[in-house]
Amino acid sequence: MSGGTGGPWFARPALFLALLVAPFPAGAQPPAAADAAWAKSVSLRLWESPGWRRLGHWKPRSWGRGWRSDAEREGFFLSALGTDDPKSELQAMLHGLYESSPGPEPQPPRCRFPARARWLIDALSLDPQSLPA
Repeated sequence: MSGGTGGPWFARPALFLALLVAPFPAGAQPPAAADAAWAKSVSLRLWESPGWRRLGHWKPRSWGRGWRSDAEREGFFLSALGTDDPKSELQAMLHGLYESSPGPEPQPPRCRFPARARWLIDALSLDPQSLPA
């Protein structure tokens, strides 16, 4: 029994199930994967690495403790604190690698910041194939 214009009776539930799982792409990672990568980066203190500081153009402040980036372009940092906080930017970038949707930006962080993404993938020995595209 076809039930009118909808095709066979089993086609509609199949469509419903397809729509239900569509928001979760095959490469999507659970938040736990990002949290585990963050924990590893904390244990390695990656935000203190000269390589990470070069990528964000952070230099020691001339007065007092802390960092300041020479980068002034809007959108250069994912974290609102990124200009002054390499650790905050590393955390934002790392979690951005595991996002399956780009959010308000037209491109995901992995595409917007390929050098940062590559650096984190290498530093943490992440499998690029396990990250959302």
